[in-house]
Amino acid sequence: MAVPEFKILFTGDICFSDEAADALHLQGYTSILSDVKVLADQYDYVVGNLEAPVTEPDQGLKGKILLSTTFETVDGLAWAGFDLLNCANNHLLDYGVQGMRCTFKALDERGIRYLGAGENLISASTEVSIQTPLGPVVFLAYADAQTYCAVATENAPGCNPMQVERMVSDIHRLKETHRYVIVNLHWGIEEYHYPSARQRETAHQLIDSGADALIGHHPHVMQGIEIYQGKPIAYSLGNLVFADAQRYDGVMIRRSQANRLGMAVGLTLTESGISPLYQQIFSLDDSFKLHCLEGKTKDEALKQIETWSDVFRDVSYPRFWRRFRIQQELLKPMAALFTGRFPWSTQSAVRRVQLKFVVSLFIKGPFHLLQILLGREPDKWNTSEKELYLKQEN
Repeated sequence: MAVPEFKILFTGDICFSDEAADALHLQGYTSILSDVKVLADQYDYVVGNLEAPVTEPDQGLKGKILLSTTFETVDGLAWAGFDLLNCANNHLLDYGVQGMRCTFKALDERGIRYLGAGENLISASTEVSIQTPLGPVVFLAYADAQTYCAVATENAPGCNPMQVERMVSDIHRLKETHRYVIVNLHWGIEEYHYPSARQRETAHQLIDSGADALIGHHPHVMQGIEIYQGKPIAYSLGNLVFADAQRYDGVMIRRSQANRLGMAVGLTLTESGISPLYQQIFSLDDSFKLHCLEGKTKDEALKQIETWSDVFRDVSYPRFWRRFRIQQELLKPMAALFTGRFPWSTQSAVRRVQLKFVVSLFIKGPFHLLQILLGREPDKWNTSEKELYLKQEN
C-alpha cells in the first residue's frame, strides 16, 4: 500500500516587466518557462511570489520603483503549473487599487489562486486552504512593513502586515483544523545573503507557535536554509525572474549575477512530517530564458547555500549579524573609498546617488554604528543608495 504524501514546490520572485515581458512575448512562454514546467510537473502544488501587478502601466505611485507585468505572464505561469501566487509584497499596489483588482481578475480568469493582499485587512489576511491525502494544508502570507509595502487596514487596501502577535494567533487558530500550516513571508534586506537577527527571532517564534514551514522572499538573492525544531525555514529563495528596474529618479537598477540565480524548494509532506528538502537552482540568461543548473555549477551553488546556512549553528547569531552589518554597511564602503576602489559610475544620475550614500556614511555613520551595537537599528538604512553599491559588489 502506497504511503500518502503531498509534494509542494516554491519559487522566488516573479516579475516579467519591461525587457523581460518583451522577451516573453517574442520567444513565447513555452520557451522561457520550459524548465520551470518540467520541474513543476513533478509536484502536486506549485507556489510563487508575484512581484508586480498585472496591469497596463498608467499613473503609478510617486517616489518608488514601479513594476508591472503583462497578462501574457499570467498565461505563462498557468501553463507552467503555478497553483498559488503570493501577493503580499511591496509592488502589488504600485499602480493603485485598480492595478491590484486587475491582477486578481487576471488570476481568477486563469484559475490561479492568490493570497496576502486585498481590499481591506480581512480579505488581505484570508488564508488559502487545500485538501490533500494527508488532510487539509493551509497557506498564510505576510509582508514586512520595512519593505515599504502598502499595508492593509480595516478600510484600506494593501498587504497582510507582518505583526508577530497576529501571526502567532493565526497559526494557533489554523493549526487546530489543518495538518500543515505553511507561511510565506516577504521580508529581509535586499542584496543580503543573510537574514537579520530580528527575522531569525521571528521565524523561531512562528515555528514554536505551530508553523510547519516558512518560505521567504524579497532580498532578490538567495539566503541560507535553517532546520529549526525539525521544520524548514527558507529565508529567501531569491529571484525566479526579474528584469532591470528604473528608479523614480531615472537611475537604472541593474541585475547583478546574484540576482540571476534563484532557488526552488520542494517540500514532501508525509504522515510523519516534512521529508528532507529538495533544492533546484534556476539561472536566468541574457535572453530571459530560465535554466535548471546541472552538474558542477549546481553543486557550487548548493555549496554556497550551505555556507550561508552554516552560520545558523552559531548560538551567538545576533553578534554575527551586528559584525556583518558593520562590515557591510560601514567598514567595507569606507575602505573602498580610502583605497580608491569605490565603484563610481560613469552615469551622472548614478553618481549623484552614490555621492548621497558617501555623505550619509560620514554624517549618519556614527549614529548608525551606535544603533547597530545597541541592537536597535531597523532592517532598512540607506536602502536605495546602498543597493546600488551592493550590486556593484555582487
